[in-house]
Amino acid sequence: MEIIDLRIFIAIAETGSATKAAERMNMTQPGVSQHLAKLEEHLGSRLFDRIGKHLELSNFGRSFLERSRKLLSDVSQLEIFATGESCPIDTLRLGLTDSATMTFIPDALMKFRRLYPGAHIRIDVNDSIEIEHGLLRGHYDIGVVTASKKAHPMLKETLLFKDHLDVIVGHGHPLSKKKLVSLEELTHTTLILYPRKRRTRLMIDDVFHKKKLYPKEIIDVYFSTAAIKLAEKGMGATFLSREFITENIRTKALSHLKIIGEPFRRNTCLALKRDSHLTESAR
Repeated sequence: MEIIDLRIFIAIAETGSATKAAERMNMTQPGVSQHLAKLEEHLGSRLFDRIGKHLELSNFGRSFLERSRKLLSDVSQLEIFATGESCPIDTLRLGLTDSATMTFIPDALMKFRRLYPGAHIRIDVNDSIEIEHGLLRGHYDIGVVTASKKAHPMLKETLLFKDHLDVIVGHGHPLSKKKLVSLEELTHTTLILYPRKRRTRLMIDDVFHKKKLYPKEIIDVYFSTAAIKLAEKGMGATFLSREFITENIRTKALSHLKIIGEPFRRNTCLALKRDSHLTESAR
């Protein structure tokens, strides 16, 4: 049993497919399948149940996955120790949307930091389109973007999570006593939104325009932190990820409103340039 066998096993477990694992590992599908067969033969036990084209972890496989991850983490720590903790392995260059930095990214980066304390992290917070351009130009290793209707052909996008946009307003706002609000009601108040070129803003505008609704006033802001502060001061209503609101907005100065019909649904994707060579940290 070799380290590469464990890496391939983990990739199959996380993707549910030898073909997808091969793409992740930059290998051929037959090569991945051979490693898996060799590992199962060595262990004398089946790691996966084959359900059509999908590979489902067996009971033994689930236990073995947990131990494999721990072992590879220990190996990584040894490699870092051997190179010296004061010497970063390399730099992980991330292009992130503002909304991503306010939801799952901080927890993910803390986990990454614990596993690879020697790696340097560089973060640019930008618009999804600019992040994609940066990936194509080689400025970023990984991007986290709001999904477009059609991905760029030179980029590979993987869905990370889906979320809903809800509304927050200050407690003195006319809508603050409501739990549910309609699109029509929102057109009568000032909206605090990302600028027009942002994908989230384009989605919001599209929903309103399809209903032939036009908000009376819009204040453009580039960062959610500014929108939150303006809403708190009573300047208007702003849209935020429901997950972020429920986990982080606990101040008595703000009210959380859901929108009737839940019209604003957003997909966040991990984006990579196709056929690009990933650094060890990015991989």
